[in-house]
Amino acid sequence: MKKSDEIVQCKTMKLIVFTDLDGTLLDHETYSFTPALAALDRLKRHECPIVITTSKTWAEVAPLQKALDICDPCIVENGSALYRGNSSFSLAVYDQSEKIFGRSYKDICLFINQLPPDLRQKIVGFADMTIEDVVHATGLSAENAFKAKQRLASEPFLWSGSSGDLTNLRNHIEKAGLGLVQGGRFYHLLSKVDKSLAIKWLMGRAIKNFSDQDFHTCALGDGPNDIEMIRQADTGVVIANSKGISLSIDNPHGKLVYTVDEGPKGWNKALNSLMDELGLD
Repeated sequence: MKKSDEIVQCKTMKLIVFTDLDGTLLDHETYSFTPALAALDRLKRHECPIVITTSKTWAEVAPLQKALDICDPCIVENGSALYRGNSSFSLAVYDQSEKIFGRSYKDICLFINQLPPDLRQKIVGFADMTIEDVVHATGLSAENAFKAKQRLASEPFLWSGSSGDLTNLRNHIEKAGLGLVQGGRFYHLLSKVDKSLAIKWLMGRAIKNFSDQDFHTCALGDGPNDIEMIRQADTGVVIANSKGISLSIDNPHGKLVYTVDEGPKGWNKALNSLMDELGLD
């Protein structure tokens, strides 16, 4: 075939955003996203998928997606499950309403209850807590605390043991084929999954189904459970943390950005800056 006869496929760039919630898109204390509205509206105008990627449950995320007017997939319980959404992007990448990764909540709670007593007594999980306990530990309303207890495949817990006890716990978890993730307030026991693995699965589907698009991924977070998803993104954004948590991210795949502003204000500035760079007016 002559060069003049070759058909060159020009791909269009598509920004896709993966975002943590608490301390990132939402204010850590008030849970407000108002300071992020300008960037949110701009993303929607360019039809950029906004994939909430959180430790929260689907029951918690569903009303928030409605408030944000987002219909894209969301990744919940630290990568343990994915809910499809009903945007055109969502419907194109997956034909089921949800995708569960790993073992069930019942199996994970059974593992905790079968731990040696000296370790079990140092764990206070959501299954151990009343709604009032969850309210006290998280600052959530009673309604949202109830939703936080509607779990599918992961268990958050408060830990009162020593570093040596934690090492012992990690050994038991490893032998059981499970994983442990440290969040901003809680540890999370789940299968050997995390936010980054769920993102890789979703992006694999997106690349397969949108061969005419060149995706630019942006991941934003502020806690240790966000490190891997930030590391693998084309643009990773570390949001300044009001609790003083400083993330160390080695060997990032792409560009790494640290915000000065905390929470949704930092989120807004980082994404507006990225959209400027990518030519999304």
